[in-house]
Amino acid sequence: MAIFIIYIIRWAVVFTLLYSLFRLFMKRETLHGVNRMVLLFVLAASMILPLCQIETTRANIVTKSREMIEHHIQNDQNPSGDDVKNVTIINPDNEMSYTPVPIHEDTNVYILLAVAVYLLGLILFWLHYFWQLGSLLLLINRGKCIEIEGLPKQIRVLTNPEVKNPCCWMRWIILNPKDANSRLILQHEMAHLHLGHSWDMLLCELTCRMLWFLPFSWMLRQDLRDIHEYQADRRVLDRADAELAEEYQQLLIRRATSEEGRSEIYTTPHVESSLHQSPIKRRFKMMYQRPSTRWAMLKAAYLLPLCIFALVAFARPQAMNEIETEVKKAESDFVASMQSPSEVGNDDSDGSSVQNYSYSNDERNIEEEVTNAISTCYDVVFDWYNKQRDTLHVEHHFDEVYLTKEFYDLQEEARRISWEIDDIGPFDSDHWIQAQDWSVMGYSIDSVNVLSNDSADVYMMLRNGNERTPVLLKVAYATNHRIPSSKQWLVNDFISKGWEGKQYSEKQILHDYIEEYPQDSIMVIHR
Repeated sequence: MAIFIIYIIRWAVVFTLLYSLFRLFMKRETLHGVNRMVLLFVLAASMILPLCQIETTRANIVTKSREMIEHHIQNDQNPSGDDVKNVTIINPDNEMSYTPVPIHEDTNVYILLAVAVYLLGLILFWLHYFWQLGSLLLLINRGKCIEIEGLPKQIRVLTNPEVKNPCCWMRWIILNPKDANSRLILQHEMAHLHLGHSWDMLLCELTCRMLWFLPFSWMLRQDLRDIHEYQADRRVLDRADAELAEEYQQLLIRRATSEEGRSEIYTTPHVESSLHQSPIKRRFKMMYQRPSTRWAMLKAAYLLPLCIFALVAFARPQAMNEIETEVKKAESDFVASMQSPSEVGNDDSDGSSVQNYSYSNDERNIEEEVTNAISTCYDVVFDWYNKQRDTLHVEHHFDEVYLTKEFYDLQEEARRISWEIDDIGPFDSDHWIQAQDWSVMGYSIDSVNVLSNDSADVYMMLRNGNERTPVLLKVAYATNHRIPSSKQWLVNDFISKGWEGKQYSEKQILHDYIEEYPQDSIMVIHR
C-alpha cells in the first residue's frame, strides 16, 4: 500500500508541474490540435514518468528530499504490531540464542488518516463514474436505431426521448427524436467521433478518479472538453457556407438558452461528448479569434525540460553499471591492500600490535565462530535496511546488540556530547552500511584473520545497490551492553576508507571527538 500511495503522490506532483505551465503558456492559443496533444501528453507522462527510474552516480538535493519523505510514508504505512523483535546472537559455544530487542516505531496518525480519506474518496468517485457509465449504456440500450443516408456503417444513430441534448460516445450518436433531421447536429457529433474524443475522455476520467483530490485534474478535464468542442465547431464551420455557418451559430445560442440546454447537466451522463458541454461565450470567442501563428507551437517545448527534471527527481542514487570483471578486480585489490598489518596500523583491544598468525585446528574453529557471528549480525542488519526501517532507531539497537561494551560506551558518550552541544556528532552516516542513503543491501565476507583467541579481523565487502564499499571489522570475544555477564564475538571497531582515500578507525574518531569536548567545556558552552 505504501508503494501505491507514493506513486499517487509522484503522479500528482508531475501532473501539477506539467499542467500548470500549460495554462500559463498555451491555454489561450487557437492551436486546438496542438493543445489537445499537449494535454494528452500531460495525462500520459504524469502517469508514466513516476515509474521510470534512471541511475545516477550520486543523489541530488531533490532526490534526497523525495526519498526522506517517501521513507517516512513507508514507515508509517508499515507499522510493527509487535513491541519486541527477536535478534539472533551467536554464543561462544556456537549455539544460537534469541534476545528480545524493543523496537519503538512511531506511527504518524495524520498520514494514516489522509491515506484512509484518499482511499474512501477513490472508492466513491469510481462508483460515481461507473454509475454514469451505466446510465449511458442504459440510454444506448433503450435507444431506437435509425438509418441516415451517407453515414459510415460502423456509426449507429439512436433516438431516445430521455436525451435532452445530442451526445455521442465511441460509435454511438444519441439524439432526441426531434433532432433526428438536423444535419448540423449530426455533423457536430460526427466530428467528435472522427477525432476520437471518446478515447481522450477515457484517459482523462481515469486520471480524475485516481487524483480526485487534485483540483488541477478536474480543471484539465474541462479544458479538454472545451478543446473538443472547439475542434468540432471548427470542423462544422470549415465545411459550411456563410448561411449554414450563421445557422449553426444560432443553433448553439438556442441550445444554450433553452430549458433543455440548461437542464442537460442533470440528464446526460458526463462520460461522452455533448453539444452543450462548453460555455457558449468561449466557443464564440474561439470562432472569431485570430488564429495563432505556427511559432506558438514552440511553447510546447516547455514539456521537455520538465520531463527531464521529473526523471532526475525520481532517479536512483546508484553507481552506473560497470563491467563485472573490473568490479571484482577492484574489490580484490583493495582487500589485498587492507590485509597488510603495517598499512592498517590499528591496535588490538589489549594494545598489542597486529601480527600474522599461523592457524591451528582450534583456531580454525575460532574462524568459523567469527564468520557465523558476523554473518548472523549482517543478515539481521540488512534485513532491516532492505525493509527501509527508521535508520536512527535501527542503528541504535544494532549498537546495543552487536558492539562490544567498550565500543558501545564510546558511541553513547559521543551521542550525549552531540546532544548537549547541539552538534551533528562525529559521523554523518551509519557505520553498519557505511553510507547515508541505501538501496538494496548485501554483503560478502572475503576473509577472516584470527589474531588471538579473543580477537580477529574480518575483511568484508558491503554492497549498496551497484556500489561496493570495502570495510575491515575488528571483532573481539567480549561482553556487550545488553548481556554484560556473557561473552560473544562482537564488533570492536570499523575501519574503512574515507572520501580522501585514507583509512580511518571509527573508534579513534570517537576518542578524538570526546577529548575535543570535555565535560568542563560543555558546561561553558551551556553558560
